[in-house]
Amino acid sequence: AAGLACNTLRPPRPAVEWDPSPAAVVLRATNCCGLVPQYYAQNYLPEAQVWGDGRIVWVESISGPDRRVLEATLPAGRLEALLRAFVDNGFFGWEDLYGDFSVTDLPTKCLDVTLTSASKSVCSYNNGGPVMYHDLYNEVVGAGGASGVEFVPDRAYLTAYPRAFQTPPAPDSYLNWPVDSFGLSLADAAQSIWVDGEALAFAWRVVNANSWAPLVREGEAYYDLVVLVPGISQVQPPAP
Repeated sequence: AAGLACNTLRPPRPAVEWDPSPAAVVLRATNCCGLVPQYYAQNYLPEAQVWGDGRIVWVESISGPDRRVLEATLPAGRLEALLRAFVDNGFFGWEDLYGDFSVTDLPTKCLDVTLTSASKSVCSYNNGGPVMYHDLYNEVVGAGGASGVEFVPDRAYLTAYPRAFQTPPAPDSYLNWPVDSFGLSLADAAQSIWVDGEALAFAWRVVNANSWAPLVREGEAYYDLVVLVPGISQVQPPAP
């Protein structure tokens, strides 16, 4: 009990120092996944990710299942201020998980912070946890106030899952895959394939336009698309 009280009153305060390399993720905010379609979970992108050089990629919901993916670079001072807020508010002494678990199938919010001398993950289920936790979460997913440009991946791992319908879906619920233009049939992507260029741009548009049902049609066949972007997606693709 005495140890717990001491930890509460004087939580760990690691130095606000981090790996400045562009490959090091120092902040990540997620809110996944609960009871959702499997393709949503596979296509899920963290709400925000910040790398050591200040690069940030985050997701904005447009309407319903539509999303917009943005990127920007935070000034070093802004990134330091964000990380300092975690240290100053006792984040490194908080519990790993908070929540009211009487409700099932909800997503779980998580914040992950990686400093040079310490790393910590704190998750919140059903809005549990300190008020400051949610303030910090909102600050991160709000991109620290940055304004961004559209994030466009240059290479990704595409999987097309065949989908059968007893009744054909409405034409406005899918896009037609232009197999002749791309020179790539989705039958080839059924075993997963690395893509770039126009085929990737089209698939990326599909999963962002409806992350719950990323449906396309090729000929008389229908497919749900999953696009995994190295270093960005929650589910990482295998090495090329």
